[in-house]
Amino acid sequence: MNLDDDQMRAATHAGPRPAIVIAGPGSGKTRTLIGRHLHLHRTGVPRESILTATFTVKAAQEVRARLVEAHGDISETELGRMFVGTFHGLCVRLLRQFHDRVGLPKDFQIVGDEAQIALLKETGLTWHGEYSDLVDMISRWKDRLVSPVEASAEAARRQTPDLVQAAEIYGAYERELAERGVCDFPRLIIATVRAAKADEAVRSFLQRRFRHVLVDEFQDTNRLQIALLEALVGQGGNLWVVGDDDQALYGWRGADVRYATDFGRRFRGGARYVLSRNYRSTPAVVAAANAVITVNTVRVDKTTVPMVEAEEGDGVHIAGFGDDREEAAAVAKAVARRLRGGVRPRDVAVLFRSGSLAPVVQAALAREKIPVRLSGIGSFWSLPEVRLFVAVLRAASGSASAEDREALEKHPRRRQISAFLHTMKGAPIAAAAEPASNLVANLVPEGLAPDRTGLWIEAAQQAAIEAAECGSYARFFEHVGISSGTSTAGDDEEAVVLSTIHAAKGLEWPTVFVVGAELAMLPHHKSTDVEEERRLLYVAVTRAMRQCFVSYADERFARAQFASPFLFEMADRCGSAHPIGWRNRPVRPTPLPAEGV
Repeated sequence: MNLDDDQMRAATHAGPRPAIVIAGPGSGKTRTLIGRHLHLHRTGVPRESILTATFTVKAAQEVRARLVEAHGDISETELGRMFVGTFHGLCVRLLRQFHDRVGLPKDFQIVGDEAQIALLKETGLTWHGEYSDLVDMISRWKDRLVSPVEASAEAARRQTPDLVQAAEIYGAYERELAERGVCDFPRLIIATVRAAKADEAVRSFLQRRFRHVLVDEFQDTNRLQIALLEALVGQGGNLWVVGDDDQALYGWRGADVRYATDFGRRFRGGARYVLSRNYRSTPAVVAAANAVITVNTVRVDKTTVPMVEAEEGDGVHIAGFGDDREEAAAVAKAVARRLRGGVRPRDVAVLFRSGSLAPVVQAALAREKIPVRLSGIGSFWSLPEVRLFVAVLRAASGSASAEDREALEKHPRRRQISAFLHTMKGAPIAAAAEPASNLVANLVPEGLAPDRTGLWIEAAQQAAIEAAECGSYARFFEHVGISSGTSTAGDDEEAVVLSTIHAAKGLEWPTVFVVGAELAMLPHHKSTDVEEERRLLYVAVTRAMRQCFVSYADERFARAQFASPFLFEMADRCGSAHPIGWRNRPVRPTPLPAEGV
């Protein structure tokens, strides 16, 4: 395997001491991980003694396939003993072996979302919001190693009724898990960590069994996963991790970028390697991305060197539009021109901060007869807030189904809904749509994560716009039915990808459009971490190999918007070497609020 100098130094790191490899976009992160595995085996480490942890099953499958190809001589027996998988997969394997030491039956079951919701309901305690949101809240507590007692204390301090209720249910839910001898996903890791800490035999076995621990996408680790790694390697053990602090996007679910930036403090004596060459993007794309990300203060200082030569037509462009419909139409026409010029649909992606931006873009592409594939986006019309909006309008129009009536009658704030319906009964859809959207926006479940709260409100606003534009209840309900049944292309089909930025991480396309780069969207108005929002734009831009088009609208969801301040950072800091073309640039930049977003 051919590695460049930076990759070779990282792959051949000499232990026993921890090491982190900071691998920027297009720098050969996975290649270096494979190189590390090969190096360890060639220096006498048995392959079954190397643990390789990934964050997704898909990533594990890719790494495993590349390891088999790189080693070339792995027998079926060795392959079966070699662990390449997720943290959860590792813990399942270990708990099956040590089940009796943690009070679990050998054939313990793992409960997914639906089973978790069923268990939550069986606690007998009332929850006034969406149970899927309650599952998320409990998972976030567990990811931070917050016990039910600590969660109750936290909720009491914040004086939030829904949080107090959630913490009480959390305790009852944990008792249900224990009594039934089942595990949800966080409990798999918690039980493993507790066993390793409390039982010397378990701890010794783990550290003998896995002499080297390799971790992919380390920047996404949370407190619970760090505790597992500490249990696996002990202090100063053979831990080798790879990731990019500039691509840390999951603070909202417990990940902490400081585990990457302060690696040497957490794991004493840890070495740091930096992969500085970008083999994916042209100089203009690299310059634009660097101009944005270097504003951040919580990051490892590094310089990225582009290794791809520019060609005519490559570059980064910014454009402003009057509203989101105009923006979507312009993007669709630009995509259509490229496809007519011979570009394959799968070589184009449209990225956005929030899935609520997808419907208008998807509709514009459909008008151009361009096939699309959705990534990271569920069906808009199946969102709980959108279903609630549609149910309210059906009731207001007098055409509510039995299912609609039951949902509204059982809603914890049914009095508020009833008052609204009394006021709006018989009103035309043009008059009812926006008030219905405001009603749904006010029914956000308390304790919902800030990011999810923003999506709830935006989705309600988008649904109202769709309703008003239909002009009548009948046309709107028909539109909902047709849109709900719209199919998209499969993974192997030629189609333009519509994706959230989160879902696009790790992927690349020759041409990328980033829409919705506005102050309220990117950075998101509900986010409390400006630097993570800046990292989102960095990730979006660095998905582009040759062309990147970033756009914003002066009006979205029928509300005035302002260009993202990140765009001014990008354009002004790029300099004359790689100038960014900006169409319809505002006279003044929009500053970030002093206290953050």
